[in-house]
Amino acid sequence: MDTKAQVISILGGTSLTEEQKSPWLKRLEQEGATRKFLDELVEFLQEKIDESFDAEGVPSVDDDPEVKQAYKEMVQKLDAIDKEVAEETVKATKQIDQMQKQAVKDLDKAQADALSASIKS
Repeated sequence: MDTKAQVISILGGTSLTEEQKSPWLKRLEQEGATRKFLDELVEFLQEKIDESFDAEGVPSVDDDPEVKQAYKEMVQKLDAIDKEVAEETVKATKQIDQMQKQAVKDLDKAQADALSASIKS
């Protein structure tokens, strides 16, 4: 199933009214399933989910201090991992550069030795 068909299926499976679905289906036909379209649709659907939770009296997790703290910790861990990956990438790049330089030196020496041997022969 392609992305467009998946979007149609998802919209069809929601409790949205036809008035709410119609503009999204029209945009889908006109624009296709672009990243911008999908991002905006996800935001719209999340708003509708939040509204239904509010209507049922379910508290928003966005206001929960534990959720906020867990999110903050997750972001910090991801930042640390990102930093570590960047550092390891720099190290690996330096090692590769050193290996390439050594390989060029070794090749140059091998070629010089071969040339020297052919001259002596």
